[in-house]
Amino acid sequence: MGMDRHDMDPLAAAVALNQHHDAITGTEMQHVTYDYAARLAAGGAVADEATKEALAKLVGTSEPVFLCKLFNESVCEASNDLSHAKKSFTVLVYNPYSSVRTSNVRIPVAAPSTVRLTGKKHFLDAQVVPSTPIASAKQALQNQAKASPYELVIGYAFEPFAITSFTVEPSSASKDTTIDKLRKKVNKKVGQVTIENDKVVVSFDTSTGLIKTVKNKVDGSTTSLTQNFFWYKSAQGDGQKSGAYIFRPDVNHTDDDGQNTPCVGKCTAKLTIVKTAVVSEVHQVFSDWVAQTVRVYAGREDIELEWTVGPIPFSDGFGKEVISRFSTDVKSGDSFFTDSNGRDMLERKRCTTRKHAMDTKCRPSVKAYNVTEPVASNYFPINTQVLLKDSKTGFSISVDRSQGGASLIEGQVELMVHRRLLQDDARGVAEPLNETQSISPYDWKDKSGVTHHNPYRIGKGLVARGKHWVSVTSKKRAPSVYRRLQSEIYYEPVIGIVPAAITNPHHFKGLQTELPEAVEILTVEKQPAKAGRSSVLIRVAHKFGVGEDETMSVPVKLPLSQLFSAAHLATPKKIVEMSLSANQLKKDMIARRRHFKTDGNQRRDSKTIFTEKPKGKDALITLAPLQIRTFMLHY
Repeated sequence: MGMDRHDMDPLAAAVALNQHHDAITGTEMQHVTYDYAARLAAGGAVADEATKEALAKLVGTSEPVFLCKLFNESVCEASNDLSHAKKSFTVLVYNPYSSVRTSNVRIPVAAPSTVRLTGKKHFLDAQVVPSTPIASAKQALQNQAKASPYELVIGYAFEPFAITSFTVEPSSASKDTTIDKLRKKVNKKVGQVTIENDKVVVSFDTSTGLIKTVKNKVDGSTTSLTQNFFWYKSAQGDGQKSGAYIFRPDVNHTDDDGQNTPCVGKCTAKLTIVKTAVVSEVHQVFSDWVAQTVRVYAGREDIELEWTVGPIPFSDGFGKEVISRFSTDVKSGDSFFTDSNGRDMLERKRCTTRKHAMDTKCRPSVKAYNVTEPVASNYFPINTQVLLKDSKTGFSISVDRSQGGASLIEGQVELMVHRRLLQDDARGVAEPLNETQSISPYDWKDKSGVTHHNPYRIGKGLVARGKHWVSVTSKKRAPSVYRRLQSEIYYEPVIGIVPAAITNPHHFKGLQTELPEAVEILTVEKQPAKAGRSSVLIRVAHKFGVGEDETMSVPVKLPLSQLFSAAHLATPKKIVEMSLSANQLKKDMIARRRHFKTDGNQRRDSKTIFTEKPKGKDALITLAPLQIRTFMLHY
């Protein structure tokens, strides 16, 4: 493709730097945060050029390709300007997920548009809808002036490792007033409104504006569900304060189980609704600084909740830690499950929410746990998902970023979505977690010429926008649903805009055959050529844990030599297994492995699962549940 590994090196270096614990957790000074972001942006810009070159070559066009980074703000200048000028353009969608995904892409446009696709085998539908609104002018995002008034929603079954091309053409109407009329206000007196597709129904109580119930049409599962936004008053003044390192609610204003914490606004939401064949959505406004859009897409079993929170007000002098709380009728007891870095699902036991009580069950490594912080001590890291289940139902929430979460009472999950604090927690950052549009230099002079060594904040507070995906299924089907959703969120489609209608684009398809449902490809990385021979690094993984799913949690065979469709990658001449980090041969790593004495002073050798060499002409390998294997394919 004309791409070399060095095209990705600046981004790889920036990502490596951001593995520092302060970068991951946010426990750094604000100017360091900006530096981390700047390095990622610079590395991303270099990688973008390689990506644009690859997309153009693979579809066979000499036209430029534009990548947009602000789709979540309804901003893409290329598609907006072309639609405004009533010019046709091409949307390229690359699916990096190694399975077929029935999904939707949203393209910002300035005017009504139509979509044409050659060969509509996998085409679901397309619809122009009003773009995602904000709660008020207070929430105006940094690029609000560039935001498009509409979004073109395209539903499609995207093939794995493949590029799909859509031609977007201007609508014949000068102005399609029906689009502006799609969003309708909901009368509180109606009682109930619903949005649905062929797989799920979501009902709302119009008197409160909150979700009321969710029903899964596929397996008949139903749960009552109420979701709302609340905030904890941060501990300030004397004693340990809440800060970048420490989450600590003010004990004088928070019950031990956190249930009395105040909700945002008046605890209700104003509703507007949009219903189309491609997507149906309800827009909720909770206050002038919190809004949310609940969406149900055609062909999808999950419910998307896109929330916009901020700037968090602090005129009352209180730091606030904002949560999204989900209350269901799932009989989960004191148990819930969170992922371990996106891999295994770990059962968590809720510690008692009675302050200063000794709990002997919630922490296996501690015989008697003195619960001094009933809320904070029950928070766990959630990197991809959290799950509640009982004998019949599975209720899962998938996230688009790492968040803290807890289940403080039965059937309930809360996720922290935003924080704004006014005091430092004295753990090393030496400044409060009060993020704004910008910050002054750390050494600055006031009008009197006096030099100060502490910065001041500039502009309004941070506005955060993110997504949660809710799935309600039978207990049996829950793992297969949330595991697929987890991968689809992580492997987000890459979207390119070409300022012309491409005639007869090449159809690029990277895989020869569809992979088993339990398997995914984690890495495909071209290596520098040596002596005229090329190599490709590949990592493959089993998605399910031991005993997690009745049918999927079993060993799976995979033919390594039959994965890729490209002729020059179809039949590797040699395949060797590497260590997980690919810095040494697997056999050498095992030979160097230290052996530790364990119970009874008996030596127990560490054993790996399925380390056999690829077998036969298909180079068959086996993956055990949750196993990751790394191979170098030499050509």
